[in-house]
Parts: sequence; structure tokens; C-alpha cells
Amino acid sequence: MGNYHSGIERISSSGLKLLLNKSPAHYHAKYAEAQEETPTRAKVLGSLVHAIILEGEDVAIKRYGVATHNPGTKGYAAWLTENEGLEGGLKPDDWDVARRMRDSLYSINDFRSLIEQKGVSEQAIEWTDPITGAKCKCKPDWLADDSSLMIDLKTARDGSEWGFSRAVRSYQYDLSAAFYVNGVDMVRGTTPGWLWVIVENDAPYAASIYEIRPDTMQAGEAKVYDALDIYMKCLTEGTWPSYPRSAI
Repeated sequence: MGNYHSGIERISSSGLKLLLNKSPAHYHAKYAEAQEETPTRAKVLGSLVHAIILEGEDVAIKRYGVATHNPGTKGYAAWLTENEGLEGGLKPDDWDVARRMRDSLYSINDFRSLIEQKGVSEQAIEWTDPITGAKCKCKPDWLADDSSLMIDLKTARDGSEWGFSRAVRSYQYDLSAAFYVNGVDMVRGTTPGWLWVIVENDAPYAASIYEIRPDTMQAGEAKVYDALDIYMKCLTEGTWPSYPRSAI
């Protein structure tokens, strides 16, 4: 699981965003040269919340431990070494936060009815884009067994319509939506519905659910192909340039 993003023979939505937002050189350094990322509390909490909400607390406990130090510290690195086999861990107070976030989301009847459908979390999907020839991959947070629905779970500081709309633009969540939907359509022959499920990471841990508008999906698809064109050009030529000369 930890090696899912490594390598450049297949590209993920995270790689596409890095190509667009930074440069091919940044993409190559991260994925081909396998630059290690320092774990942070926010990243580990986000992963733990995904597990506890979408797969259950029993699964989360097997995957994440109760840490003695915060992620990113020397003490945390030593703790993780001593607990080989775990993907990470958080202090007891942060486990309580994760449970409160889960309980807030499960208090929404619409979400409970959605997640009670048969589905699978974090299942890798691979395909070749028919237009560019790019080899692609994705791991949906949750996908219904009949491929009718895909859920993208996000933790956020602001889950309001205004706040999350801004996040969609800032973090290019529209690109991810279009990329994932295209992948499922290619592999399973069904175009799934798409929902963003948001839970705030501060009290009162408010939760929200948003559909994606057709124009948002279209904008995301345009970004996908802008990035795939860059990726295939670099892959074919074997060069991964940094920033181009421009004017500001």
C-alpha cells in the first residue's frame, strides 16, 4: 500500500496535479526518485478517519496504533520502528477526534443509507487512456459493487458550500473526480455517480455531502487531459523539465 504512488509507468491524479501545479521535474523527483514525505498529524489523521469511517474501527485499529509522539518527530519515527507492520499512529486525543468525526458523519441519515450499500474501499483500478495512451491508476475511497456510486471522503477545516467550493478550486478536486470516473467507466463499463463527503476536523465536526455539477466535471476533465498531454510528452522524450521561461 505504501508503494502505490511510486514509479512513473502509471500516473495517478496526485501526479497529474503535480505536473500542472509545479513542473515535470517535481513530478519525476517525487515518483521516479521516490522522495520520502515527512508524516504530519493532519495526513495521518486523514488516513485514520478514512479507515474508521469507511472500513470500521476494527480495521483502523489493526492499521494504526496509539502513538506516544506526534507524527513528524524523532520520537514518532522511533515508535513506528518499534511497531513494524503499522501504517502509522496518533495520540489518544487524536483517536477521540477521529471517533467524533465518524459519529458526526454517521448521524446523517443520507450517509448511512449510502454506506450501507455493498461496496469496497481503496481498491486499485488500472487502465490505459484511449486518447493519449497514458497508463493510469486510481484508488477510490469507496466504490459501490455495482459501480453506480463513488464516494470521495474529505476532512476539512470548512465543510460549508462556500468553503468547499473554494477547496475544489484550490486543490483541483474536480480533476480527481473526472479522472476517477473515467477510470471506472473504462474498466467496468459504467459511469458512476460522484459524491464528495466532507467532515470538519474541528468541533463540532460538522459534516456535509455534495454532488458534482456537470460543468465542474467538464472543467476537471479538461485539466486531466492537459496534464496527460504533459505526462506523455515527457515520458516519450525522456525529459522532465522544470519551470518554463514566462512573464508575470
